[in-house]
Amino acid sequence: MSRVFGRVFLAAIFLLTTGQLIWAASGNKTMKLKDVAAGKVVQVGNVKFVKVAADKYLALDLCPQGSTYSSFYKGCVVETTTFDYTGDYQTFTAPETGMYVAELWGAQGTASKSWVGGNGAYTRGNIDLDSGATAYIYVGGKAKTDGYNGAVGGGTNGSNGAGGGGASDIRFFTATNPSDELLAWNDELGLNARHMVAGGGGGPTSRGGGYGDGNGGNAGGLQSYTVNPINVDSSVSGGGSSTPATQTAGATVHVNWMDINSVGLFGRSNEGYACSGGGGYYAGAGRLHVPCPGGSSFISGHTGCVAIAEGSTTNPRAVKISGCTTGATNNACSIHYSGKYFTHTVMIDGAGYSWTNTKGDLTPMPDPTSVGSYYDAGVGHTGNGAARITQLSVYLGI
Repeated sequence: MSRVFGRVFLAAIFLLTTGQLIWAASGNKTMKLKDVAAGKVVQVGNVKFVKVAADKYLALDLCPQGSTYSSFYKGCVVETTTFDYTGDYQTFTAPETGMYVAELWGAQGTASKSWVGGNGAYTRGNIDLDSGATAYIYVGGKAKTDGYNGAVGGGTNGSNGAGGGGASDIRFFTATNPSDELLAWNDELGLNARHMVAGGGGGPTSRGGGYGDGNGGNAGGLQSYTVNPINVDSSVSGGGSSTPATQTAGATVHVNWMDINSVGLFGRSNEGYACSGGGGYYAGAGRLHVPCPGGSSFISGHTGCVAIAEGSTTNPRAVKISGCTTGATNNACSIHYSGKYFTHTVMIDGAGYSWTNTKGDLTPMPDPTSVGSYYDAGVGHTGNGAARITQLSVYLGI
């Protein structure tokens, strides 16, 4: 079944339903249509619906041959491809022109002594791809001293802290065959090609002795989390302060003992001493005596995100539209300079809160180990990062 049929089919449904799709109490897939006679069969494209109750139709042969209906993906699934952490980029080439669902989980920061790293974020969106289009997948790693894809230079053997978790991201390059240099996870121009990012959690600090301890900050949605240090003794100038990573700037950490500031960068944490910040669209910052913040997340097409202006911009990176800031209500602010963007986006931070252009409610985060399973409410992703890409024959929205 061609993907073109899928789009025509969806348009026909919305013409009949004015966008309202519902479930029957029995669990059968149904949709609300205009009033017609009871028992009447209505055909939309190659799919037939029969009226079973007032304003309710039961779908007959809902999905085209070769695909299976999934309530999780709200459509007909052809195939799902999973990507685990490998320490290198991986690729996905679209087998057909059509709609695909991309999902990312950022990595958790590593533990040090009794202190734990912040949890990773989750991002999701639907995107139309042409046959043969290649997506480059970078899955973040949880590591003792260096979380792959953005969390740079954590603590030494966990003695005073530990590394943050790497972000997971999807990149689309304009070049048909990108160079090895461009494909390196930390290449200055390669980072610009990120169209979706799930932030990683920050690393903990654990020096003790009154200098400050604490768990790493969770990865963010539009902005990340910071954690105030505890067990601080002012007589040794312990502790400090931090600010979160956002859509336009990295996190910061101020250390009282050294009276020094550290700043996270676009796509990677700075070199830490005790802990490092989580990787992210903009990353957490690393230093010591203050728990390291997580990184922020990004989706091209998600209102509230802020895209960069162009592929050749490195430092500083200008935003695409002047005046766009974290949480902007203008969706154009979020669109990647390539013009590629996602629809039906979902963003859940490492503390389990969903994000639109503002922080929302606690929302169970999908668990990458099994489609349709979830973490408990208020729990972000743990362990190494993960990614999935799912091919749809039809997107139904139910």
